[in-house]
Amino acid sequence: MASPKDFLGQGISFPFRFSSRGGNKIGVDQTKDEQHVIESIKQILGTRIGERVFRRAFGSRIHDLVFDPLDDITAALAIRALVEDILRWEPRVEINQGDVEIGVNTNTGTLTISLVIKFRVTNRLGNLVLPFFLNEEGAIAGLSEFTENISGV
Repeated sequence: MASPKDFLGQGISFPFRFSSRGGNKIGVDQTKDEQHVIESIKQILGTRIGERVFRRAFGSRIHDLVFDPLDDITAALAIRALVEDILRWEPRVEINQGDVEIGVNTNTGTLTISLVIKFRVTNRLGNLVLPFFLNEEGAIAGLSEFTENISGV
């Protein structure tokens, strides 16, 4: 019989990595359940719209805001882009607009967004903290510092 967590799925880890299976065997790391959903959200937010050849609409509009001024308007646009993009591409979570907090640091040029997501099947909550800043190449960096905390309800 299928478990409710089967809806959350399993698959190859993101970022892609190999693991040792003992001896000379090497395999591909896999994730499942809530961690798999979190890694899916990382893929969504880390992908520019138009970047995927066979799925041009996939990704997040957060990348369109890279060179906008770091002010309240850009922060509001970033929240809207993140929430809409996650809800569009990740049907296994819910986000309430009131569960989003934002921090703007104009000295360091950092925009930090904190989201509370609810996993639909398990009703567990996850807190995602997303720091965004420009790296030397002018691209959005910070998803490597993406942190998550999953708790039971």
